[in-house]
Amino acid sequence: MMMDLAMATNATLSAKADAFLSKLSTPHRSTVEPIMTAPTVKSPYPAPKKLKLLTLNDYKQDIRARWLILQRELYELGIDIKRFINFVTPMVKGTVDKLKSLFSKKKT
Repeated sequence: MMMDLAMATNATLSAKADAFLSKLSTPHRSTVEPIMTAPTVKSPYPAPKKLKLLTLNDYKQDIRARWLILQRELYELGIDIKRFINFVTPMVKGTVDKLKSLFSKKKT
C-alpha cells in the first residue's frame, strides 16, 4: 500500500511539472496597448514652416545679460553674508565669553 501512495504522489508531481513546463514553452501575449501610437487628434496650431535661428549677436547679448544678472546676484549674496556675520557675531562672542568664564571658575 505504501508503494501505491508513493507512485501516485510521483505521478501527481510529474503532471504538475509537465503543466508548468508547458506554460513556460508557450509565448506570452500581452494585453497592454503599445506605448507609441499614432496621434489621433490634430493640433489646432499649424507647424512652423521655417524656424528663425538666433544670430551670433543675439547670443552675445544674451551672454552679457546673464553675466550682469550673475554679478548682481553675487553682490547681493555678499551683502547677505555680511549681514549674517554682523547678526551672529555678538551671539558667538557672548557664548565664547560665557564658556571662558565657566572654565576659568573650574580651574581655580
